[in-house]
Parts: sequence; C-alpha cells; structure tokens
Amino acid sequence: MYHIGFYSTGPGIAAFKKEIAKYKNSKGAVQFPFEKAFPVLLIAKLVKFKVAANAQNAEIKKALKKNKIKSAKKNNEY
Repeated sequence: MYHIGFYSTGPGIAAFKKEIAKYKNSKGAVQFPFEKAFPVLLIAKLVKFKVAANAQNAEIKKALKKNKIKSAKKNNEY
C-alpha cells in the first residue's frame, strides 16, 4: 500500500480544488500518500462539505415528495 484513497465525489473535489492540487486526484477521489503528513483538517472539510450536501439533497427530496403527495391529493389520485 502506498496511499489512502478518499472518495469525496465530484462537487467536493471541485470545491477544494486548490487544497487538493498537491495530491493525486480525479473527478471524485483523492490519494493521500503515506510518505506525507495526513491532512486531517482538509479531510474534515471534505467530510463536512459532503454531509451538508447530503442534508441539502434530503431536504430537496422531502420537498419534492411532499409536493407530489399534495398534487395527487388535489387531483384525487391519492
């Protein structure tokens, strides 16, 4: 093993592009080599970003579902 792979997904990688630039990365992942100090603060930022994105997506899904139910009730489809 030469590195630890961290799979943050595309938006997280794009949001922290400058901080991640010194590590090997792709559209959705970063490789942290064992010979460098482990960037704990950067990883914390990436995790917080992903948690916030997941929470936002959950709220959007909830609102869409609520609107779908309201629409079905209004049209007597429920």
